[in-house]
Amino acid sequence: MADADILVVVAMGPSGCGKSTVGQLLAMRLGCPFLEGDALHPQANIDKMASGVPLTDEDRLPWLLAIHARIREALDFGDRLVVSCSALKPSYRRVLAFGAPDPAPPPSAPSTHAPGPGRPYGRVGFVLLRPSRAVLASRLAARRGHFMPPALLASQLAALAVEPGEVLAEFKGGDGGGEEGEAERDELFPEPGAIVEAVAARLLGGGEG
Repeated sequence: MADADILVVVAMGPSGCGKSTVGQLLAMRLGCPFLEGDALHPQANIDKMASGVPLTDEDRLPWLLAIHARIREALDFGDRLVVSCSALKPSYRRVLAFGAPDPAPPPSAPSTHAPGPGRPYGRVGFVLLRPSRAVLASRLAARRGHFMPPALLASQLAALAVEPGEVLAEFKGGDGGGEEGEAERDELFPEPGAIVEAVAARLLGGGEG
């Protein structure tokens, strides 16, 4: 399956990685809608995270299914869509793409959305944003009006798991060896515009993954 066959792009990564910024810019570049995944969290999840308690898999499932419903709608209509969602684990990404955490897609999945070589999530592609830990911590400490406290960063990084060849693209920063909050920039991590152009070139250019 060529990169041009990807219809839905999910900008993913831990809180503070820039997925909402990149997602919005990519949607503008592709001329399609953008869905902010955090907007679909049930209030119970928001309250739990705001109190500094990490979500469990059971907490996340209704939220992931709500996002999947929007993704499935786009796939059914053949429409492009860009989504922002942490999507930290492979099982979460399977729920987003297929509506179930199991390795195999459910029978209801259309054949055009079936996984294939190099495309474990069919026509859904995930773009991983992973700046250094120090930059993530600095961004979270400076952020105002968001329910995700900096204290939950460690649990998000511990949960993040990506297998080789699983994502459409990965943008990685430094190793984050410094203390949390000491760095404002990650010299190795691309600017949002550069990330958008790199992803758009793959999707619009029809190159093979």
